[in-house]
Amino acid sequence: MPFTLHHGTSFLVSDESSDVRPDSDGGFFHLDTRFLSCHQLRLDGKRPIVLQASAIEDDDGWHFLTNPALDGAARATLGISVHRVVGGGLREEIAVESYGEGEARLVLSIALDSDFAYVLTVKKEAAGGGGDWHPHVSRSTPSSRELVLELREAGTAHRTVLGFSVAPDELHGDEARFRLHLRRREPWKLTLDVAPILGDRRVDADPGAPRRAAAGRRRRGQLQAEQPHLDTDHAVLRAAFAQASRDVAALRLKANRGEGDDGGGGDYAIAAGIPWYMDLFGRDSLIASFATVLHDPALARGTIEGLARLQGKKVDRLSEEAPGKILHEYRRGPLTPAARKLIPTYPYYGTIDATPLFLVTLSEYVRATGDLELARAHWTSVEAAVEWMRRYGDRDGDGFLEYQLDADVGLANQGWKDSSDSIQFRDGRIARPPIALVEVQGYALDARRRTAELARHLGHADQAERLEAEADALRHRIRERYWLEDRGFFAEALDGEKHRVDALTSNPGHLLWAGAVDARDAAALAKVLLGPELFSGFGVRTMGTREAGFNPISYHDGSVWPHDNALIAAGLARYGHAAEAARIVEGLLAAIARFPLRRPPELFCGYAADEYPTPVRYPTACSPQAWASAAVILLARTIAGLEVNALDRCVSVAPLAIGGMRWLELSRVPVGDALVDVSVHVEDGRAHAEVRGLPDGWERADAAAPGA
Repeated sequence: MPFTLHHGTSFLVSDESSDVRPDSDGGFFHLDTRFLSCHQLRLDGKRPIVLQASAIEDDDGWHFLTNPALDGAARATLGISVHRVVGGGLREEIAVESYGEGEARLVLSIALDSDFAYVLTVKKEAAGGGGDWHPHVSRSTPSSRELVLELREAGTAHRTVLGFSVAPDELHGDEARFRLHLRRREPWKLTLDVAPILGDRRVDADPGAPRRAAAGRRRRGQLQAEQPHLDTDHAVLRAAFAQASRDVAALRLKANRGEGDDGGGGDYAIAAGIPWYMDLFGRDSLIASFATVLHDPALARGTIEGLARLQGKKVDRLSEEAPGKILHEYRRGPLTPAARKLIPTYPYYGTIDATPLFLVTLSEYVRATGDLELARAHWTSVEAAVEWMRRYGDRDGDGFLEYQLDADVGLANQGWKDSSDSIQFRDGRIARPPIALVEVQGYALDARRRTAELARHLGHADQAERLEAEADALRHRIRERYWLEDRGFFAEALDGEKHRVDALTSNPGHLLWAGAVDARDAAALAKVLLGPELFSGFGVRTMGTREAGFNPISYHDGSVWPHDNALIAAGLARYGHAAEAARIVEGLLAAIARFPLRRPPELFCGYAADEYPTPVRYPTACSPQAWASAAVILLARTIAGLEVNALDRCVSVAPLAIGGMRWLELSRVPVGDALVDVSVHVEDGRAHAEVRGLPDGWERADAAAPGA
């Protein structure tokens, strides 16, 4: 299993023995460049025996090892620990102690190397995409205690400086060797500092790293103490919620600079995930912010402000920027020619859904907090986003948002299912662009409706009326153009010829979350989503099992994504389909129960639960991943059935009864300027809820399902 440590935009992926194999997707990364691609600890050339690997905190981990039988030491007579702390750089402390009789004699060696690969190149190769990155890395030893690995490309120097507290007895090529002669209970220690250098910017390992890590734990502990707390007799939900709270806190990054939590003040946004996406993203960060807005509304605010600062200003074919458009991803490391074959430049704007999701998330933040001033302060950004939907996002004027890759390099598919084969007809044909995804039309409808609400509260009545009219018209067009009469379901997309892409997929489930269908169609969606083709028992698959393109171990054509399911469950509950929503929640929790730390990965394989009793891991899934961790928090909100609208000073509560749960207490939920507690009790299969601590002047109201 991968063992991951991270802090800000630096992260380390090794195995449980502490090794980074040169043929793996592991390594030490900083600003999306891999500065260490090999780290292999050996004892007389043999692999140590793993006793345990433990992460004390997200940036602080220990590996406990012992020795196989060696010529100079009997088996299991050496205690070996590898303690690592990730900051900007990496500090590693290796300790060896002998517990055997007599003197232990051995050679401890560490093989070290770097390929300076771009993070997405590493991900592509790990997924079997092949690699054409063959760098020439030079090596030098400025002193007996230092090894420098260097790559010069495109005028930018990339260097990894490796500093040893004890001079190696031999330093040959990429291997440092230490000859140990240890009497019983005699300790030997080595500190290895890994400092990445990009151009003239060096980031040293922190000599006070353990102390800093402890301070970081205290800060995050204080943050979590201030956030909502969940207690319940459902053990998996309780553990998963606590882990998700920790993970969401650890995925914070500075909204103003995009850097990690350095303990300073200022706003924070949420990064997309470890290891591949530790940066500000449009779609991922916004959905995670929406899902956690009643958990940590400051993250939503920071994400909104960070994305607003980077909102598109001009038309740029290469970056796919356009006025008012919200970016897809933002990375700060220099791009090598190999990296530019994947993404041409950063910020990169190749996304069709981030702009409407920006408006949806801003609205949800204001509804949760009552902070109408944020909307007022960013109203020009709101108007620009709306105008992008009307002008640039609608390529042919038919009222739908479409995408097509306009540059030679970039993402061919620009919705959340962005792999190259994700948009297919039921017979397996790949849809040709421009593509109009069904869920994106739902987002655009919801964005207009929500922005109209904000406009009315800000005194822009004319804008509100126009947006409401556009939303109503779009709702009718979605039903007219996407409905598949023979399948009783909605098409995944319209292709470039406006043909319905008729594969059975999870995408239409997002229409429920967006409130974009009527009650009759909601019932039809619920039936198909929970049918045997799409529902695996652990969750709704991305593609139905009878489609020609179905593959349970693909990225988007049959796998199960927690965030996808959490949005669908929230949508089903919104329309009053409580039993179906509960089945999805129960399936996801059954899957989460089988993952380490009760932490849901980015995705897992779509095998049927009645055939395979445990979910199957997807090999390159991020963990933790922002919208997967946020999905757990959204599941808890869906179980509680809590909806907040501070603009109308009301809350509604419609709880779910799920298997294995008799009670739930969700405390310290931020509502407007107050903190409220929500209690759920299940009796005879029916859930009842109580809300305590509502602010003065607020009331509890029952919300009607959209279109009911």
